[in-house]
Amino acid sequence: MARGAEPELAGDYTQFQGRWIVSQCEREGAATPQLNGSIFTYEGKTVRLGTEPGSENYALHEDTSPKGIDYVDGHTPPVLGIYKFEGETLTICTADPGRERPKAFHTAEKDGMTLMQLRRAK
Repeated sequence: MARGAEPELAGDYTQFQGRWIVSQCEREGAATPQLNGSIFTYEGKTVRLGTEPGSENYALHEDTSPKGIDYVDGHTPPVLGIYKFEGETLTICTADPGRERPKAFHTAEKDGMTLMQLRRAK
């Protein structure tokens, strides 16, 4: 592989590519509307929030049910989550760093989970 060349993306990685806008968000069972409108940009195997200068890596686990996603920033334990696509909607549920991967797409009081629905930016 040539220096600087990205490996070809396959599977769900191709669906993640591009900009996604948060349309609904809840944390530990409570709505968090202040995150609505936030933009996540997936490029290759990295993701960036809004206009933040840095990005972090993510890894998909398409062979699990529900499908898994890990966000790895290199400084803390990875953020473990699950995801699903429904048309142009992406739903992601993540646990706080160091917690077990969620098993379902919901949150409850003090469970350390965040649930987001995102829609593809036009």
